[in-house]
Amino acid sequence: MTEPASWSVGASFWRGDRALGGRLAIEAAALRFTPHALDRATGGGTEFAVPLAEISAIRTIKPGLTFPRKRVLVETGDGRTAMFLLRRHDESIEHIRTAARTAGAAVTRGEHVGRPPSAAPDNSFVMTLIYSGWLHLLTVPFWAGLLLSLVRGSAGTIAIMLVGLLLLSSIYWTVRGFRRSARIRDARKSTGR
Repeated sequence: MTEPASWSVGASFWRGDRALGGRLAIEAAALRFTPHALDRATGGGTEFAVPLAEISAIRTIKPGLTFPRKRVLVETGDGRTAMFLLRRHDESIEHIRTAARTAGAAVTRGEHVGRPPSAAPDNSFVMTLIYSGWLHLLTVPFWAGLLLSLVRGSAGTIAIMLVGLLLLSSIYWTVRGFRRSARIRDARKSTGR
């Protein structure tokens, strides 16, 4: 086995429900993602690294309605997965695959079928604040009060509809935030942290 040449490309790494910007690199016989300084400062500082010899498959996730660009799914023999959005998609996949084969891995390439794997949600401070059910719950009375005052004051139909939509949006994000908190609790229980 020979040592693969170093290489890097701009990438986004999905950690739960958050995409971290940074660089994906091949260095010291490992595939390593390092987040940008901003993502590290806002709680996304987890690096991802896997030895090239452990990579078993590199798959493409087709664009869909929720995400309109191709993503790359890297799988290891022990079942770990990592999902990336890469610049120069096909060239990057081929580079990783060649480096993994040089390191002795038997890498398959293909298309991922079905939904992308989901990881435990990111529970950094920023994401918790954004998705917080409590934060959005505080906005529900505000929008409800504004809607009532507009209706009583015979405001325009468009203004009433907009405030009504904002009220429904606040309720939706409140429910989603509490569901997310429950997923984080469940993930912590399953990992014993």
